[in-house]
Amino acid sequence: MDKQVAAANLRLLGEILDREGIPFWLAWGTCLGAIRDNDIISHDYDMDLEVFARDRKRLLALKQTLNDQQFQILYPWGNIGLKLRRTGEDIDIFFCKPGKRNGKPVWLTGNEIIGEDFFSRLETVNFLGQEYRVPQRPQAYLRYVYGDDWSKKNTDPNYWSDGVVLRSDEEADRTQTLKTLRVLKHYLEKRSIPFCLLGHSCRAAVMGILGESAQSDGESLVVGMYGSNQAMVLEELPDLLNLGFTTQRASYMPGSMTQLLYEGQQIQVKYLFVPEFGERIKNCRWICRWERFPVDFFSRFDSVEVQGETLPIPRRANEYLDYLYGTDFWRHPDFMPHSESTQVELVKQILGERQQLELPVKEPWLPYRHRLDNMLIPYGDTLLIKVVEEALVGMVVLVVVNERLEVRRIVESIKDKGRLNVGLGDLSGSPLEWVAASNVLGQAVGLRSRRLRCTLPLQSKAAITVLQALLPVVRYLKK
Repeated sequence: MDKQVAAANLRLLGEILDREGIPFWLAWGTCLGAIRDNDIISHDYDMDLEVFARDRKRLLALKQTLNDQQFQILYPWGNIGLKLRRTGEDIDIFFCKPGKRNGKPVWLTGNEIIGEDFFSRLETVNFLGQEYRVPQRPQAYLRYVYGDDWSKKNTDPNYWSDGVVLRSDEEADRTQTLKTLRVLKHYLEKRSIPFCLLGHSCRAAVMGILGESAQSDGESLVVGMYGSNQAMVLEELPDLLNLGFTTQRASYMPGSMTQLLYEGQQIQVKYLFVPEFGERIKNCRWICRWERFPVDFFSRFDSVEVQGETLPIPRRANEYLDYLYGTDFWRHPDFMPHSESTQVELVKQILGERQQLELPVKEPWLPYRHRLDNMLIPYGDTLLIKVVEEALVGMVVLVVVNERLEVRRIVESIKDKGRLNVGLGDLSGSPLEWVAASNVLGQAVGLRSRRLRCTLPLQSKAAITVLQALLPVVRYLKK
């Protein structure tokens, strides 16, 4: 991050929000840098702010004002927040509001639940030569979010702003993965704390490559535990430290990850929760961090043997991986879940070979995926993508924008110096974004609905009109 540019962006955005009477405050890693270092954390990658959810509409109404100051709304996250970019640096703004969980008062901010009141009042600190608000009792806030070691500064450039170490494939000791799992498994089994492998770690175990090849995103071993055991896990941390584990993050936020390090191997502990009624009626059976699962993968665990070690994995693991990553993808040897450039090349390869593919609506690398969550399209649906010879106005397409995959609708096309460019409509209704027609990989011709047990066509205007009537939140289907 360019600190001077980021500081200038923060100052300018602050002036706009102050002028409009929209209170905001520094949050997450930006608050950590302000309180601990009185500076932007050098290895951070964006700025984090929060505003009250009641000001969401007022903030979105500033779109033209923000555009006039060269702020680009990259994408909105519904009721979660939005991402801004100016001169190459990003600012994330999260919406914060009071609420209740299991009858207890909490604060909901972004996708997180804060079980203590840090936001009903705000304090002021001097940061980068300006006065900015921060949550009340900021040190207590940072301890709650980042754990007891929040004040320990780390200068490793491979650390995220919240203290999470990232390791490259070359740095990962492949034999260490199984050793770490054996130690952790033995410890948890003695205390009757069930766990299973999640995400790319589950994929590696199912494919029999765990410990033989580097992790798909190179940095961590991911395990899941029941949310009801989160407090117990935090209580066991002193004993884990005696075994040689190091705590990187032990947040007290319900459902927040616990992150450990053992002999150079990072472990991410994610917590599994049964959803509340509002999620259950949308066919959600389990929640893990920000992922919702429409199938019961976690009420019990299956197992797989890897190099003589029996390891727990979600039940119906193949279906679990299909849901996470797509049937056409996770079995491919070149698949890397968190590498956007690799995903683009893999999609091109599969479309070139098969001329069509199914892409999960909840695909990790598709932005705006949360916009499709509603009664008819709850979780687990897929888009049917087919190769087309020509990109035409009106098509809903899978397209490469800024080196990542997005689902957009073509609303205009022009020829420039013999090259066809297409104008893409955005979910937020922002101005057209122009890309070369060659960036269009395929047309989204259908949406397979789990709940309706049928495929809703997307290729005809009449079908889209009917679909819009059924699914009003799918605004990007409008011309």
